[in-house]
Amino acid sequence: MRRRTRDRGTTGPGVNAAAQDEFCANTTCTITKFSDQSPHHNDLSIAPPGTYIKGTGPGGEDLPAVADTLPITAGGHKVYGAYFTEGMGYRNDRTLGIAVNGQPEGVYMAASGIHVNSGCCFDLGNAETNNHDNGPSHMDAIHLRCDSQGNLHVGLDMEAGTYPGFPVPAGLPFVTAMGVNDGQNNYAVYWGNAQTECLTTTGSLTLPKG
Repeated sequence: MRRRTRDRGTTGPGVNAAAQDEFCANTTCTITKFSDQSPHHNDLSIAPPGTYIKGTGPGGEDLPAVADTLPITAGGHKVYGAYFTEGMGYRNDRTLGIAVNGQPEGVYMAASGIHVNSGCCFDLGNAETNNHDNGPSHMDAIHLRCDSQGNLHVGLDMEAGTYPGFPVPAGLPFVTAMGVNDGQNNYAVYWGNAQTECLTTTGSLTLPKG
């Protein structure tokens, strides 16, 4: 089996989707790394085995997302999103410049509003650095999830609980979800149609007990 890799460089309207199409033609093409474009280079690689649940990849790792599954148009240009299914995930346990020990931070993502299930957990943000569930208040990640009726909710996953879990309008192709947390007293969540300018917010809420 022949294995090749290519760095796609930065994302944005100028991204060269044609080069990716050429590279991925007639083969299985996966994303092995999401590059952090900040000076800290907190790149996300395929997630290692967790202590609560292990992945189905080699040695219990998660599986990588397929690189050319989700073609979309952004700003008139063909680009690719990352199409996640169960068991796919990315992680970095050795980050720099990330909020720790109750420091304030913000998290955000633009994601599908229709390709979501009720499983745990579709998160993007800050987590433990040891792959353990260390109990409440050890995470701060924006989270999308469906309830038992299939309604989409957004909240902050703070470990052992997602807050406040507000409903998102149904049928949105893309959802912007954002969270801010001062790490001590208050947090807020924002959400809305990623193809418009307006977001709804919970306003400032008191952090959950613990």
